[in-house]
Amino acid sequence: MIFEQVLANDANRIDYVYNIIKQSGKDMFENQGLIHWKNPYPKESIKQDCTQKMVFLLKQDGEYVHTFQLEFVKKDNGRDNSSLQGLVSKFATLPQYSGQGIGKQSMGYIERICVENRVSTIKLDVYDKSKVAISFYKKRGFEITNSKPTKHFKVYIMEKKL
Repeated sequence: MIFEQVLANDANRIDYVYNIIKQSGKDMFENQGLIHWKNPYPKESIKQDCTQKMVFLLKQDGEYVHTFQLEFVKKDNGRDNSSLQGLVSKFATLPQYSGQGIGKQSMGYIERICVENRVSTIKLDVYDKSKVAISFYKKRGFEITNSKPTKHFKVYIMEKKL
């Protein structure tokens, strides 16, 4: 497995990110009734994300099969200005590769990047109806620390201390 960072000027890889998120969202809607990615995330937004966050693709056997975004931000409540947290988003796998350990390996990669950058906490939002995703993150040491409403549904905020 190879992790590749996607840059804002790489239209070809942005297309792969878009397609992975789109197919994952379609699968979650059709098979689990989850609506949070029913409408595809726009390519222009992915391009913008590439300028503000680290956007990654994971390649397995020559094919892009997974994507995620990672951003480092200062902790809200920390007095120490050097205290960072990692924010993970758009964590998605092509449906036909789901259940093969790709997400687990990606979380390991994310944790290594965070430790190398002296990040103390990894944080993410997860749709409150997404039982599979919640279970996945809990198995990796994440805990639900809060919730918040969005325009159409509620998300749980999950965190893991490193």
